[in-house]
Amino acid sequence: VMVRFPRLGGRSAAYKEAVDSQAASEDAGETFKTEDPTVSSLLESSVRRRSSVPAADIERAASSKRQYSLSTSLGEDIFEENAPSKFGSGGEAEEEINPFSKDYVGLTASYLGVGAMLGTSSSLLYPLLIVKNGVSSSFMAASQSVVMLWWSYKILFGFLSDCFPIFGFKRRPYIIFGWVMCLFTLLCLAREGNDISASNVVVLLSVCNLCYVFADTSADGAMVSFAHKEPIERRGRIQTHCYSMASLGKIIMHGCLLLGFSGPEMNCAGYQPDAAVGCTTDEAVLARVEPGLIQSYPTDWCHQKCSRATFDFDLPIHTLAMGMCMVIFLSLPLYANLKEEKVQAEPRLEYLRAFWSQLERKACWQIILYGMVSHITMNIQNVAKPEANYAWLELTTFQQQLMSMLESLSFF
Repeated sequence: VMVRFPRLGGRSAAYKEAVDSQAASEDAGETFKTEDPTVSSLLESSVRRRSSVPAADIERAASSKRQYSLSTSLGEDIFEENAPSKFGSGGEAEEEINPFSKDYVGLTASYLGVGAMLGTSSSLLYPLLIVKNGVSSSFMAASQSVVMLWWSYKILFGFLSDCFPIFGFKRRPYIIFGWVMCLFTLLCLAREGNDISASNVVVLLSVCNLCYVFADTSADGAMVSFAHKEPIERRGRIQTHCYSMASLGKIIMHGCLLLGFSGPEMNCAGYQPDAAVGCTTDEAVLARVEPGLIQSYPTDWCHQKCSRATFDFDLPIHTLAMGMCMVIFLSLPLYANLKEEKVQAEPRLEYLRAFWSQLERKACWQIILYGMVSHITMNIQNVAKPEANYAWLELTTFQQQLMSMLESLSFF
C-alpha cells in the first residue's frame, strides 16, 4: 500500500519523526499521534483526503505493529508499507474462495442466470419485434430502452438491501426474491406463447429485467464482500469468475436463440405452421412477404418456408420460457445456501453520509464521470438501424444471433 502526501515544506522532518515514533511504539492504539497536534492533524487528514482506501482500513493498517518508512521523491512525501497484510481489504480474515463450493456456488449460479436473462432480453427483441411483427424503428428503440431501464436503478436496489435486511440477511433473501419474481414473470410469458403481441413482449421482458437486476444488485454486494476475503496475491479472481459466468450465460442463450429462432415461424412473415389455417389477407403482413413466394404459391404461400428461414423447425416461446423457469427453480436451493452472516441494518442517515463521502473521493467521482460521459457519447445509435438491417441487408435472426454470440465471445 502506498499513500502520497502533498509537499508541506519544513513539515517533512516532522512527518518522518511522527511515523518513526509510531513504528517504534508498542501501543497499537497510538494511531497517527505525535506531540505536535498540528502535525498529527495534517498527517491524518492528508491520508484520508488523498487516499482511495477507506478510512477504517487506513487506521487499521496504521495501528498494526508493522514497519513503515518515509522517503522523499520528486518533491512528495511517500508513506510506504513494507509488510503484507493478513486481512482482506474489508478487514475480514483472508479465506480461500472456491466459487463452485457449496457456500459460494449460489453466486456462480446467479451470475450465470443474469447473463442468460440479459442475453435473452436483449436479443429476443429483434426476431420478435422487427422480423416477426414488423414494428417501426421508433417502437424498437423505445422497447430497448424500456427493457433495459432498470439497470439504472441498481443504486436504489443496493440501498434497499443494505439498509433493510430481511431476518438479518442483506443478500440471500433479496437474491431469492428477485429470481422467484423473475420465474413468475417468465411463466406469464410462457402462457402468451408465439402469438404474443409486441407490446406484451416489451412489458414482460421489462418486468423480468426488473426482477433479475434486483437479484443481481444483491449478488454484486455478496461478490464484493467475498472479494475482500481473498488473499492479496489472488485478489480479483472472484470478480473475474463472476463476470465470466455472466458472459457464458449470454453465449449460451445466443446459441439457443440462434438454433431455435431461425426457422420459418419467426423469419417468414405470415407463416402458418398449421396447414388447416388459411393465409392472412392483412395488407401490412402481405407487404412483408417475399414476392416470389406469393407468385409461386398464390393460395398456400403461408405454409411454405421462405428464404430468410435457416432451419425447418422453430423453438416455441412457451418452451424457451419454461426451460428458463426450470433452471431458475433448480437454482433456488443454491441461492439459499449462499454463505452470509447476520448483520444489523445500516442506519439510513449514516449510510447516506458515507455514500456522499465516497462520492467526494477523487478516485470515485472521476470514474463515475467517465462512465456517464462514455455512455452518452459512445451509445449514440441510429434509431433506424434494426429496421434498415432487415429491409436493406436482409439480416436474418441466424445472422443477428451469430454476431451477438461472437461479440460475447470476444469479451469472455
